[in-house]
Amino acid sequence: MKIKSIHNLHNKPVTQIAKKYLNGIWCNIAKVSRDLNAWNINFSYVFSHVIGNGTNTLFWKDIWAGTSNLQDCFPNLYALESIKLCKVADRFSVSKGTWCWQWKKQPTDPIAATEFTNLMLLIGPRSMNTSNDQLRFKLAHDGLFYVDIIRRKFDEVITTPSRCSMIWLPIVPFKVLCFIWKTGKTRLPVSMALKERGINITSTTCSLCEMDDETVDHIMINCELARKTSEWMFHWWNITPVPITNVADFLDYAATWGNCPRKTKIFITIAYCLL
Repeated sequence: MKIKSIHNLHNKPVTQIAKKYLNGIWCNIAKVSRDLNAWNINFSYVFSHVIGNGTNTLFWKDIWAGTSNLQDCFPNLYALESIKLCKVADRFSVSKGTWCWQWKKQPTDPIAATEFTNLMLLIGPRSMNTSNDQLRFKLAHDGLFYVDIIRRKFDEVITTPSRCSMIWLPIVPFKVLCFIWKTGKTRLPVSMALKERGINITSTTCSLCEMDDETVDHIMINCELARKTSEWMFHWWNITPVPITNVADFLDYAATWGNCPRKTKIFITIAYCLL
């Protein structure tokens, strides 16, 4: 209620959660919705209105029937509406169980009449109850909002799926798992990565072998020290070394090696710690 009062949101659509010209933490949170809209993750995709008594939902401006607000779906009817900020409860007679309207003039012209027919098919007969209107999080089975779900959905849209098989095992130290995740995403601060970020690097050559540029794949897989160390690991496990040229292939091989799940987990743990 305090946020509603500060930002004067009492008669605003639920999608408008902050005044644009105010600053502060809440305004920074509100800007996230613009990022989601930029990637076609809009409000109607994430949330749906559950109408209770209809007192907190704007009839024309909120998205509560269909996938868009009624103002955009039926512009001619909206132009005839006398109270454009009316709530759902204002347009429904609980005693009669029917919709009631306040038009500037009756929608008798063919276009408005067609819109009215389609509107009634969309909203249909309803019954109100005494509970408050709610928002249901459509991406969760229980309808509750979870940050990790929306974060995963956001990542699916804005990032290219990694082809490396990163497996998070509880037996692997957490800092090792974080390092492997960064490695699989090529997020390590190697010389070539720093140069691409505009940082002045004296030399991008690998300081261990001085044979090639210092990239993630080079220092982890192709450098002489890395290659010899991985060969020792394969020899220790009595595995014939396979031709691997990048981190993604190495992680894929570790994730799919062997037929025994227990031995595979042990091998993955050793491979991660090797890196």
